[in-house]
Amino acid sequence: MNKKVAKEKAVDRQSVNVREPQSWRSQEIGWFIPFWNEQRRKYQARLPALLWLTTEQEHELKFRQADYGVEVVRQMVLNAMQSDFLNCRTGKHARNDLDFLLSDKFFPRVAQGRYNDLKTEERPKTAEELRRETAEAYRAQQEARRAEARRIEEEERERQRARRQREYEEWLRQRPSAADLKKILGDNYLLDK
Repeated sequence: MNKKVAKEKAVDRQSVNVREPQSWRSQEIGWFIPFWNEQRRKYQARLPALLWLTTEQEHELKFRQADYGVEVVRQMVLNAMQSDFLNCRTGKHARNDLDFLLSDKFFPRVAQGRYNDLKTEERPKTAEELRRETAEAYRAQQEARRAEARRIEEEERERQRARRQREYEEWLRQRPSAADLKKILGDNYLLDK
């Protein structure tokens, strides 16, 4: 938006009489509160229900309708109600109130669907998601290395057990029997007697 248009909007907003009769509300924005609450129930949104609009919200809504049209305002409400981010369902904090949605900066973004939920393969990964995936991959790699080290250590223990068993069996084979001891030592081979 260029400076001239912004300046004209500021002048228009200053010239709005806050004590305007209530009739313009029902004609221009009377549809908004029922539509908002109906969509909120339909999509089970966490955005707050509206009982009334503040004077500032009424003026912002009136200006958005004048600037963009009623259909764009309706589309903004639909996008806001369906967005997991704007409804704080993603675990990330979002400022999710009507003042935010009607602001000059964020109204066009919400209306254009910038906060709409995209399928995982359609949207780029956030830095937090990349960080989490990297940490998970690193943990998995470390766990795989530890598992491999445990496996190698267990195989080495098993080899040592098998070697000791073979040595013991060899020792048993080479050990002189009682008959051999009797031949070598005579009758005195039993020291206990």
